[in-house]
Amino acid sequence: MAIFKIKDGTRIVCPILLTKQVIIELEDGRILGLRVKEDHNGTEFFYELKPSESRISRKSDWENEHDIEFEEELQAALDIFKDTMLFGEWETGEEVDTNELMN
Repeated sequence: MAIFKIKDGTRIVCPILLTKQVIIELEDGRILGLRVKEDHNGTEFFYELKPSESRISRKSDWENEHDIEFEEELQAALDIFKDTMLFGEWETGEEVDTNELMN
């Protein structure tokens, strides 16, 4: 699958809607923001993908998971990783191997 390096650890950005985000550095150097929102209507995932050394902020242009397409291998790894977002906490600098998350 993939190894993600956590650039900015998990943090809550909106406690009312339980919105958490994490910033990941992909193996090719690109920066990916992943945000999950959960409320009484369900769970939604949002992404922002930028070139290496770019910065993603809380007010960036987040795209709904249904409006963005990734390479097949990256999408498979993200599908595994995103399921950990509501329950997991990732620390800045940590490396996450999505193969290990499947076990």
